[in-house]
Amino acid sequence: MQLITSSVVIVLGYFAASAAAADCNPSYNVTAGPECISNCRQKAGSAMWSDYTTDPTSPNYIESLSYECVKGTPTYTTFMTQSGICMMSCSSDDQADYGNREHTEACAWYTEHSSDTCAGASGSGSTASASGSDASASGSDSSEETTDESAANSVKMGSLMVSVAAAGVAALLL
Repeated sequence: MQLITSSVVIVLGYFAASAAAADCNPSYNVTAGPECISNCRQKAGSAMWSDYTTDPTSPNYIESLSYECVKGTPTYTTFMTQSGICMMSCSSDDQADYGNREHTEACAWYTEHSSDTCAGASGSGSTASASGSDASASGSDSSEETTDESAANSVKMGSLMVSVAAAGVAALLL
């Protein structure tokens, strides 16, 4: 009887942990981009970190999103170059959607939620924090303008990185 009770507790614990991990980043409401773009992001990110993910419900998502949202770092440069080279094979509509919508919206969300935590493989026991959205909701209009300006600059830099990557590939092929 004790073996059955222990097994039930283990199974219930597994499902409880799975349910908690499956609900990371519940405020993420950016519509996923085209499959070609997502595949390029996943390929570039996975080459840099084995736990990289494009799944917003993952406990590793916020760190993964930092690769394309925290400008001025070697990680950002490497990620944007590698994903940009891959994205050159995606349709121009897919590239435009990523540059004009998905990247901008995802990085705006990241800016607001980058310090959120989620229970995950590390066993930290903490859950997604709502403090980022509460603090931002009481912010001023200048904060929103700064976020909009920052997002616009991110798109410009992302487009520039894709252009530079394309020029570099073209130069290598000549």
